[in-house]
Amino acid sequence: METKSVHPSGHRHRRIAYHQAHARKLRSIRAAKYNEQYHYSGVGSVTVLLAIAALSFGLFMYSMVIG
Repeated sequence: METKSVHPSGHRHRRIAYHQAHARKLRSIRAAKYNEQYHYSGVGSVTVLLAIAALSFGLFMYSMVIG
C-alpha cells in the first residue's frame, strides 16, 4: 500500500522522470570516462567499433524501411 503524498501525483511523476533522465546522463558520462580510460588497452576501441557498427546497421535498416 502506498500512502498518499503531500504533493500532487503529477509533480511526483515529474520528479521521477527527472531523476531517471539525470541517472541516464550520469551513466553516459561514466561510460564515456570508462571508454576514455580503457581506450589504449584496446577495450575502448572495440566498444567504439561495436557502437559504430551498430549505428551504421541501424541507419542501413532505417534507409531500407524508407526506401
